[in-house]
Amino acid sequence: MFNRILFNLIQVLVVMAFAPLVSGVVTRLKEIIQSKRGPSIFQPYRDLWKLFHKDEVISAESSWLFRFTPYLLFVVPIFVTLLIPVLTTYPLFFAFMGDMLGGGFVLSLGGFFAVLAAVDTGNPYGPMGASRTRMVSFLPEPVFMIVFFTVSFVAGSTIPYIVQQHWVTPVANFFEPSHVLLMLAFLMLILAEGGRIPVDNPTGHFELAMIDESKSLEYSGRRFALVKWGGYMKFFVLLCIYHNVLVTPWGLAQSQTLGAVLLAIPLVLLKILCFVIVLVIIESSAAFLLLQVRDYKRLFAYSTVEHMGIIFVAAGFGVGGNYSALLQIIGHSLTKSFCFYAAGLALLVLGTREIAAVRGLIRTSPFAATMLLLGALAIGGAPPFAVFLSEFSIFRAGLEGKDYVTVALLAIFIAVAFFGILLHVNRMVFGSPTPSSTETDRKPLPFTCVLTLFIAAVPVLVLGVYQPQALHVLLDLAAAQLAPLTSS
Repeated sequence: MFNRILFNLIQVLVVMAFAPLVSGVVTRLKEIIQSKRGPSIFQPYRDLWKLFHKDEVISAESSWLFRFTPYLLFVVPIFVTLLIPVLTTYPLFFAFMGDMLGGGFVLSLGGFFAVLAAVDTGNPYGPMGASRTRMVSFLPEPVFMIVFFTVSFVAGSTIPYIVQQHWVTPVANFFEPSHVLLMLAFLMLILAEGGRIPVDNPTGHFELAMIDESKSLEYSGRRFALVKWGGYMKFFVLLCIYHNVLVTPWGLAQSQTLGAVLLAIPLVLLKILCFVIVLVIIESSAAFLLLQVRDYKRLFAYSTVEHMGIIFVAAGFGVGGNYSALLQIIGHSLTKSFCFYAAGLALLVLGTREIAAVRGLIRTSPFAATMLLLGALAIGGAPPFAVFLSEFSIFRAGLEGKDYVTVALLAIFIAVAFFGILLHVNRMVFGSPTPSSTETDRKPLPFTCVLTLFIAAVPVLVLGVYQPQALHVLLDLAAAQLAPLTSS
């Protein structure tokens, strides 16, 4: 029992000690890719040291909630560390205090109090960031629930130490479609919960464009250090869950000796380093994908190349793939029309098609900004739009044909393209307004433009939630006719 308590404490010390280092490595690698020198990987430690030695300034309008939240944000990742396998394959002393779902709820508790603290100060930027955070959290939370319910169903348990053994005994379980899809889903969850690109930019400093960082704008000194340290540890804990429970539960200590536990520390850090490199590539790829595109109408036009690739891949999945490819053609054509109408409305409001010249469109023209954002979500394949239904149908056809590797690669490329589009549109809609955009006169939008957009949006939304029987029969017949041409 003493050894298990000691190993639990060692896990906590590892998370506390190396969490800032992971953040420093991520920042350093991104700067290197961007041909910059960048700060040292130990800069987060220097920042924490500096903040712990600074005085605090606390708003007179704040209550006990604002003062209490930093300590909660610091303690929550430590509590979750006691429940998950960080260094060992066997359960430690506190392992059965809660399961994966309970650990997820504890992490969510810290985010909930952070939102309340941001609203508590009376600073207008705090509630703005808090509302955006709740909106962003609303999207990945269903993914979180589905991931852990699926893991529990497949492994027959909700305890992380038991779940991790399912994926390695036998080794063939690692390549199951359910496991591959779980890894992809949890990767998206890490990007959302960690405030990474394309959901948020952790290096951004524009108050109007901030999401996660805006919640801590009013903190200073020791409490701000606790908030930052807690954020580092939360990201580190999510990486440990991803690696040690879902992806690579190898390299952990199997014997109950101090030497085996200490040897597991560099192995775990090596796995996290590999993931950090992949994460930096994903973020940089999402930024470089459409880096040369300066025209937001071309931004939508170039996405046609992506959808052509999706259609050709779907055609290789057999009759079911032919059906899905035809559905993708219909959904893409309708959605692209809506996107061009939305881009034309933005051009009418702003008088420019340059992406760099458009910032804070939500303030200049809320209707045009909403239509542009909906167009980006629809063409990217977000629910409940038509492209989402067709792409879901393509994935299903690929899984039924047991083309697991193709489906996994297709999912990754679709996600990267989706992030690349949203990266630009997010800045255009929510970015800090430029002087030229704030000086734009707000003219009433022509009724014909508004009506056209609503008419174009109807089939995009309807085909995302309902498929008419006549269309289903027509696509079935067309798919059957194409079968001899696409079959190998």
